[in-house]
Amino acid sequence: MRRPAARGTGDVRVRGGVITDVGALTPKSGETTVDASGCVVTPGLVNTHHHLFQSLMKGLADGLDSNLFRWLRVVPYTYWDKLDEEALRMVGMAELALSGATTIADHHYIFSDACDFDPAVLLF
Repeated sequence: MRRPAARGTGDVRVRGGVITDVGALTPKSGETTVDASGCVVTPGLVNTHHHLFQSLMKGLADGLDSNLFRWLRVVPYTYWDKLDEEALRMVGMAELALSGATTIADHHYIFSDACDFDPAVLLF
């Protein structure tokens, strides 16, 4: 019978964004250590289907209590020209980061003539 690891103990070594070692580790010269006692350490989640612009539009009065098809018809096409690149990045990405997502595949499908940026190529 395998014994479970003790709760609340263990080290994680990360190099170049990759977990390289776990267990009882001794810090190496030049390594930065972080005391994460009482925390859960987990790799970031990957969201493979997201719509960043919807983070900005989900609370608009025109769409509240609407079914999906009415919301799609009324909200995005009415308000799309009011969004900017910074809002898509900051609000959408903050919402995802707070839920643990560190990588996303955005499914952008609304393109306004008012855009001075390419919403399909937002780099973070």
